[in-house]
Amino acid sequence: MIPFNTISAIEPAGMNAIILYFHDLPLLEANKSCQRWTAALDTIAPEWLASLLPSYDSLVISYHPQMIDHHGVYRFIHDLKTSDHGANPQGREHTIPVWYGAKDADDLHLVSEHTGLSTDDIIALHCGQTYRVFAVGFAPGFAYLGELDEKLACPRLSSP
Repeated sequence: MIPFNTISAIEPAGMNAIILYFHDLPLLEANKSCQRWTAALDTIAPEWLASLLPSYDSLVISYHPQMIDHHGVYRFIHDLKTSDHGANPQGREHTIPVWYGAKDADDLHLVSEHTGLSTDDIIALHCGQTYRVFAVGFAPGFAYLGELDEKLACPRLSSP
């Protein structure tokens, strides 16, 4: 399947799904494009559509194989104009309380050691911006947020 528009690759994903990739774009633009395609398909909701699974820079489109095949889905999305259907989905802003220094979960000292920042500076940088939810993970409500201020970047812990 030949990519088009902001889609950089299209591949089968099993017997009843295809995956659209947007990875030739910067991450924020790729995610916005993924969300536009998700909103457009969700708005139209063709009867063959089983589910949509958006991620950072890809979208899995699952369908009912008794109603359509890979090529039919491809033709449908190729003809779809995302600008006509939910082109710029509006997100919602949520305020999430953060408990710094929680017993048995306090890693501020590790962040401070790695970054050279004081605890107050870490908290100010962490709370001083709005984070985008790029994807929702395998656990209900587990959001992958971005993009983090580079001053706070640390390696992953060996165990959570």
